[in-house]
Amino acid sequence: MDVAKAIALMNDTDYGLTAAVYIRDRNRAIHILSQVNSGSAYWNCCDRVSPHLPWTGRKHSGIGSTL
Repeated sequence: MDVAKAIALMNDTDYGLTAAVYIRDRNRAIHILSQVNSGSAYWNCCDRVSPHLPWTGRKHSGIGSTL
């Protein structure tokens, strides 16, 4: 699948709590995740929440920030 199509599919939702990509190349992960409309973005994981950072959602995924 082409990267632009993957990004379009990731953004094609009414929700935007989290997004994750599993890829070896860190720069490519940053490029992809910077274009995804989600509150949290993860590279090679999907559930690391830090009490030092706010946890937010976009679109219909919550109101405001937690933590």
